[in-house]
Amino acid sequence: MIASAAPADYSWVRGLGADTVLDYARPDLIEAVASHVAEGAAIWWDTSGHQQLAQLIPALANRGTVLISAGLQAEASIPVGALYTRDVSVKGFAVSNAGAEELSAAAAALNELLATRELKYRVDRELPLEQAGEAHRLVEAGGLHGKVLVRLRG
Repeated sequence: MIASAAPADYSWVRGLGADTVLDYARPDLIEAVASHVAEGAAIWWDTSGHQQLAQLIPALANRGTVLISAGLQAEASIPVGALYTRDVSVKGFAVSNAGAEELSAAAAALNELLATRELKYRVDRELPLEQAGEAHRLVEAGGLHGKVLVRLRG
């Protein structure tokens, strides 16, 4: 698996199972990924919001998928010919579209992973419930190296 991250997070990402970690800020990220996967990437999960579909499609394997989960206001030029001649899929994902049953199933699965310690996460800091507003500000400002946990008690 190839992942991108800030250089300070490379060891953490490798510990999660990435074979190769590339700097997410490098201007040639798409080309760098393509150089590591001769047959092309099976899945490209775009959390950047940049929607560089025209550049991404050549880096995908035939029947590859681009999963988009960021970039609410972004617009992209779609290389239609490259999509259908290579059977490439572009899918969006927003958890806010999930219904109550789906969210309940996801919560149960996450709780199981947390209980068995199979879900790996990193905590940047913990704050009491009274500082929930500060927790939101920290997340929105970015630059964290882990989650901000808000304690309900104690």
